Amino acid sequence: MSTNGIHLSCGIALADHEQNIVYLTLPGDRKGKITFLDDGIFRYQVVQNGSFEPYASARDPEHKARIQQYPDTDEHYCKPSPMIEDQKDQLSLRVGEMELRFDKKDGTMQVFMGSRIVLEEERALELSEDHTTFFLRKQKEEKFFGGGTQNGRFVHTDRQINIVNESAWMDGGVASPNPFYYTTAGYGILRNTFSDGSYDFGCAEESVVQTTHKEPHFDAYFFISSQEDGRLVVQDLLRKYYQVTGNPLLLPEYGFYEGHLNCYNRDSWSEESGSKEWNVKGIANENDPGVSLYESGMATGYRLEAGQHAESLNGEMPCVATENFPENVDTPYKFSARAVLDQYIQYDMPLGYFLPNDGYGGGYGQNGYYKQAGKYILQYIDLIHDEMEKAGGELNIFGGPLDAKDTYLREDLFRQYEAFFEQALAAVDGDRDTTFRVKTAEMPLCYAGIVLEYGDRAEKLNRIEKFAEQARKTGLVMVEEWKITVDKFVTDAIAAL
Repeated sequence: MSTNGIHLSCGIALADHEQNIVYLTLPGDRKGKITFLDDGIFRYQVVQNGSFEPYASARDPEHKARIQQYPDTDEHYCKPSPMIEDQKDQLSLRVGEMELRFDKKDGTMQVFMGSRIVLEEERALELSEDHTTFFLRKQKEEKFFGGGTQNGRFVHTDRQINIVNESAWMDGGVASPNPFYYTTAGYGILRNTFSDGSYDFGCAEESVVQTTHKEPHFDAYFFISSQEDGRLVVQDLLRKYYQVTGNPLLLPEYGFYEGHLNCYNRDSWSEESGSKEWNVKGIANENDPGVSLYESGMATGYRLEAGQHAESLNGEMPCVATENFPENVDTPYKFSARAVLDQYIQYDMPLGYFLPNDGYGGGYGQNGYYKQAGKYILQYIDLIHDEMEKAGGELNIFGGPLDAKDTYLREDLFRQYEAFFEQALAAVDGDRDTTFRVKTAEMPLCYAGIVLEYGDRAEKLNRIEKFAEQARKTGLVMVEEWKITVDKFVTDAIAAL
């Protein structure tokens, strides 16, 4: 018995079978179902409530996402009937060269292709209310691949990977997970799930593969290859995988080669120190000490400071809005995108495409009018635009904040708008000129808040004082054309507190 869940180790028995489907009785009122779909393809399900669902549950109940391109009953599968041998100590299910053997004592499964063991459970399947773990015996010199976009890694032997959308594009992060992996031993497994998972290929236990998902049942498609040549094994497994999931999009020719995506409009570099060290060995031996370069930034909102080396596209200084570029900052060629391209040629590295300033936190507009505050002001503009569009009304030259109190200027939305400007001001703290520009951009919002009387007395007074101070600095005289001066508007607002 496991402290983390229940092992199915108290015996297994044949319950029933019909054409290509075999039902198993498992301990604790659990049931198993094996569906033979095609040559080398079967589905294995274990449930605690006796209900075998045809499709995995999407993370959002309103979504209709499906992992399989066809239901298991579809004519695209040949649906072979297995030869069943219900023996004293084991249950054997054979389809062609492939054979599944279940140990009746502990319920563990072995899969053979001919006389060769392709995979075997190390110990019984573990089920609990919040997770399911499948344990397989790791074979000698077996290599593991898959798991979706695991940044910086494609061979996972002796490693643990997350099947979780971490929205992380840096080395070691997971950008687009896939609950499918395959091995040089000749099998692949697709867990039919959208739940988060973790795959351990011999990290915690050297000889054990542990694959876990956060759900109380087990549902997986197994792909078994009869090939022995490594190249043919991979091709065979992927063909079987695509038979279940559907063919991928056909990539353009350059998409079959390495691609390079990075930002060259944001970070600073040094040969001495920085946030992240990059050790470059080039074509030298792996034991060579290499050359270390140091990068700082690597996130939207990073601000270059005087005396730093800035990355760039071509090793050239900006030619527009140069007054907003920090003083004493240079752009050495060695830290440019073009220098990186030179290295691909120098080291004879294949390269299909190169995307500089790819858009993921690329730092666009950092030497623009609002510098690092620009992205927050854009978020404010986008949100108020979208909410105004939802309201279905039209802006009126003679209208005012009270007209929108129940729509795009509702108090909950107003608080979000104010938060954007707080973030904008924090992003340019210490930059006097840009702070002035941000405060000026915030004046219409301050005016609306004063008219709508949002907040307690202290908050209202702070908003009035902030508006009055910026109005004087900008030289604003009238609040409403022809009628109300700034002084009268401020005086009346304070009197109303």
